[in-house]
Amino acid sequence: MPRTTAAQLETAAPHQAGTNSGVFTTSRQAGGALAIVGLGVPTAAPTGFRTGQLLGVVMTAVVAVAPVWQPRR
Repeated sequence: MPRTTAAQLETAAPHQAGTNSGVFTTSRQAGGALAIVGLGVPTAAPTGFRTGQLLGVVMTAVVAVAPVWQPRR
């Protein structure tokens, strides 16, 4: 998250700092809500709680590790 924050703040004009901050905070909140949905839906799957829970953990691990594999510029 620090890279994202730094990149966003560096590209924003000083007079738009408040708007920039609001958009960034809103996107973080929306991302958190989507993460809860992404973990909640598989656990409620008809295949069973354990299978859904495993799927949710695997999805979380993939999302957590994905930024590490991004190519450097």
